[in-house]
Amino acid sequence: MTSKNKLAKKQGALTQVPLKAELSHRSFADRVSRGSFAGASCLLLDTSSSMSIHCSNGKARIKMLREVVEKLPTGRMFSFNCDVEEIFGDEIPEPCGGTNMEKALYKADQEGLSRAVLITDGEPNSRERTLVAARATGIKLDIVYIGDGEMPPFLQELADICGGSCSVDDISETALLADKVKGLLGQGSSASKESQVIAL
Repeated sequence: MTSKNKLAKKQGALTQVPLKAELSHRSFADRVSRGSFAGASCLLLDTSSSMSIHCSNGKARIKMLREVVEKLPTGRMFSFNCDVEEIFGDEIPEPCGGTNMEKALYKADQEGLSRAVLITDGEPNSRERTLVAARATGIKLDIVYIGDGEMPPFLQELADICGGSCSVDDISETALLADKVKGLLGQGSSASKESQVIAL
């Protein structure tokens, strides 16, 4: 057995399991040990192209976001760019496309979620369609802005409509940001909708 691969028997044949996959499994196992999100809560993660921009510490925003998620409990998570998809474990995709925020809200609502923490570095593709989605779904939304400069005023407007909070945070301070997100997720109500979920 080498340090890069783990050998496992499967149907009489030897199958190589990459070390990266093994480490991802360990990271997810660590998160499981920290519990899960409260109530019908989820995490919505912006993975648009701008998340590839590097922070002052030289690391890309997407890498910092992954480090934050690794420190969180388990729960349902959704990644959104031009489209939205549910992700599992630490499968946060590479940045691409635009910021289709309204799709993320509709997806969370379709999954029976009533509260979400949204982490983003900018504004959505369409402010109007996002506001329509916010009013139509009634999801309580807490927004964490991790972009450069001042927070776009639209994000505060969106949070106000959704009955949640909006803050500016430094994505490079991963431990502090993870603690903040844990606190926001922990405020969810178990009586809200049907299941526990996380969105990206």
